[in-house]
Amino acid sequence: MQERPAVPAASAAAAVSIAASSDQSLRPWYFRLGLLSAVLVWTLAWYWDTAASMAGIWWQSETFAHGMIVYPISLWLVWRKRSALKALPCRPSWLAVALGAGAGLGWLLGDLAGVQAARHLGLVTLIACSVWAVLGTPIARAISFPLAFSLLAVPVGEFLLPTLIQHTADFTVGALRLSGIPVYREANNFVLPTGSWSVVEACSGLRYLIASVTLGLLYAYISYTSLSRRLLFVLGSIAVPIVANWVRAYMIVMIGHLSGMQYAVGVDHLLYGWLFFGVVMLLLFWIGSHWRQDAPERSTISVSQAKGPVALSPNMVAGALVTSAVIATAPWYAQALDASAPNASITLAAPDGLNGWVGVPAQTHAYRPHYRGARDTLDQAYAKSGRSVGLFIAYYARERQGSELIMGRNSVRPAGDRSWVVLSQGRVAGIETGTPPVQTRLRRNGAEWLVWHWYWAGNRWVVRPEIVKALQAFDRLSRNGDDAAVVVMYTPLAGDEKATHKLLAEFYADMLPSIGAALSRSRASTLVTAGAGGIDGR
Repeated sequence: MQERPAVPAASAAAAVSIAASSDQSLRPWYFRLGLLSAVLVWTLAWYWDTAASMAGIWWQSETFAHGMIVYPISLWLVWRKRSALKALPCRPSWLAVALGAGAGLGWLLGDLAGVQAARHLGLVTLIACSVWAVLGTPIARAISFPLAFSLLAVPVGEFLLPTLIQHTADFTVGALRLSGIPVYREANNFVLPTGSWSVVEACSGLRYLIASVTLGLLYAYISYTSLSRRLLFVLGSIAVPIVANWVRAYMIVMIGHLSGMQYAVGVDHLLYGWLFFGVVMLLLFWIGSHWRQDAPERSTISVSQAKGPVALSPNMVAGALVTSAVIATAPWYAQALDASAPNASITLAAPDGLNGWVGVPAQTHAYRPHYRGARDTLDQAYAKSGRSVGLFIAYYARERQGSELIMGRNSVRPAGDRSWVVLSQGRVAGIETGTPPVQTRLRRNGAEWLVWHWYWAGNRWVVRPEIVKALQAFDRLSRNGDDAAVVVMYTPLAGDEKATHKLLAEFYADMLPSIGAALSRSRASTLVTAGAGGIDGR
């Protein structure tokens, strides 16, 4: 009988040996992924409120609904690289731990100042840094785009709304006039012979811009290998939706005008917009496909050639523990500061009249600014020589989400009534005493109002909202509370605008010391109450 060759048996033994070697080389990977999963769960446990608020925005806002698919896409991009990642070494990155501490500090400052976007950005950045810290620099470098792509989960961009609305209105009105249609414009509202139109938030194009940038970044990463082509396509994904939204707004107004306001004025308004956006994006991707670059094929790395992850070592556990400690530091300190913050009731007294100004009984005004969530408000009128000025103050302390001085819903423009139109807004010129406030000119039903407003925070007068947030954060870090207020003075614009401006300037110069003293007394009362309760523990 002929003897069988031993090659198949040897091949089978080699295959078993390779499989065993491969399984053994993956054990450190399983261990490291287990550590990473534990660190991420630990992160969500400490920052659950921030994560929940971000997820709530994804679910409720059409503008930021893309956030729900950002992390799944990032995981998919990482999964595509799984074969290459197996050959990379794992070691903790202490640089990433330090950057994670910086992200935690950013979250803390955002929490102290009540800036929700800063909290969200801090959390998302902290998650990316945690992945880097646990898996190491070689792996983080290989998945750098998925980690950076995860930043798109942050629901931010509403600060672009005023600019986008302004440019959309400018283009639409200009295009209508070039088309020979007479247009009367008042701020972002304009009237045609067939009807009235307004450029509101839904018409700004922010939704299209965010969706386009998200898809553009993903398409550029997958379709191109050169940095120049990727940057050009991303720039196109920014410029194209902005211009397309201008054209979309013009087309919708034209459809409504030519149809006698029968079409493009209801639900079909939004339908036309999304259909137009879809066509534009398809054209953008079709054009971009002509310069597609396929990634070069990489040779398969054999088990014997692969370096594989390093063996299990105490450094892995130490890196995860240090990362976990860094993650917990910021929310723990925020809770400690919150526990020591004063919780006294606020009573805002009317400022004393000075230089001939006398407080008069509160009147029912057609105008009232919208500042919700305040601890106390004051609406008082002052008269002098037959002239009167209204004074409104909203006082905030120990702010919580939804009851903050600086937030999108708070404004000198009354809320819930679109008949109020902002005609102009800018800093007041010619003020020699104090900080020049911001002047807003409003119109409603033919009547105009001149409104001045500014802020008080950290016992300082300021006009920039970001400075208010910074001062509040500093005060909380110093355990001096976060007391702040908005001061609004207003009067109907009757006749000569210069005379009305002079009246407000006189009231501002005469009453500013008294207003500041009233606010300081309210602040002092909260600090005294806090000290009496032994909050500082000294």
